[in-house]
Amino acid sequence: MSETHVTTTSTTKRSTQLPNILAIIGFLILLIIVVWGLIHLASLSSGWFSGLFKTKHETSISITAPNTVVSGTPTQIKWNYTTSDAGHYAFLYQCGTGVEFGAPVDATHFARIPCGAAFTLGTSTSTYILPILTAASSTKTNMTVLFIPTGTGTQAQGVSAITVTPRVATSTPVVTKPAETTPTETVPVVHGPADLSVRITSITIDAYGNGTAVFDIANIGGTSTGEWYFTAQLPTLSPYTYSSPAQAPLAPGSHIVNTLNFTQAASGNFYVNVSPTAGEVQTNNNTALQYVTYGGYQQQYSY
Repeated sequence: MSETHVTTTSTTKRSTQLPNILAIIGFLILLIIVVWGLIHLASLSSGWFSGLFKTKHETSISITAPNTVVSGTPTQIKWNYTTSDAGHYAFLYQCGTGVEFGAPVDATHFARIPCGAAFTLGTSTSTYILPILTAASSTKTNMTVLFIPTGTGTQAQGVSAITVTPRVATSTPVVTKPAETTPTETVPVVHGPADLSVRITSITIDAYGNGTAVFDIANIGGTSTGEWYFTAQLPTLSPYTYSSPAQAPLAPGSHIVNTLNFTQAASGNFYVNVSPTAGEVQTNNNTALQYVTYGGYQQQYSY
């Protein structure tokens, strides 16, 4: 009697568990179908959802800049970016591209921007940059403007290509008209024939290769010079010799300060020679020479 009772109980438990197992399996199948349907629906409506929840921040900055610029010429660039985030803009360029850039320090000076470092520009949406060509020929490179949020927000950037070309040497330097000055005690006067003497006062070159040479020509002799001439060899990329027109006679003890302005400066000699006048015996003081070193721009430079 006891063995028959045990067998009947086991059979009853199995019969009651089967519907539960089938129900669980059916529920799992239904759940899988529902999840698959949701995934499929999401993929079909992803465009609609993205349009509904699209962020108001653009991630691209629109830059307006010339395609081609001349090395050493200040160039204005502008950019457009709409955001409600607080932040600032920065300028960036890649190292080793054959081009370097300067940023304005004040109204007349630029400072070199280190390559690979974001140079802060503040909140303005325009600035002047100074492209400097370090390569031997025209070079195309990219410049980047970044928006960097102060706290949380969207960082954005814009990239613009720019080609920097070398300066073209001018065929004739610009020459300022020299002004004759009155005799001074610094000009020794001796008796005898006219004696022209020249000395170089100063030579300066700015960041763009524009040079200014100042030299003083005096008559340290005892008589008037009559008409006279001078020539000047300029330190430019394409060597150029300036020949003066006829100069007015210099009285004994008088002198005249000459200024020559030239472009496309390069390292080399500035050489000035004064032609001897009639009867002039002393000619070893008719020439002056000064070597000029120019390696491009310095840390700061004026324009």
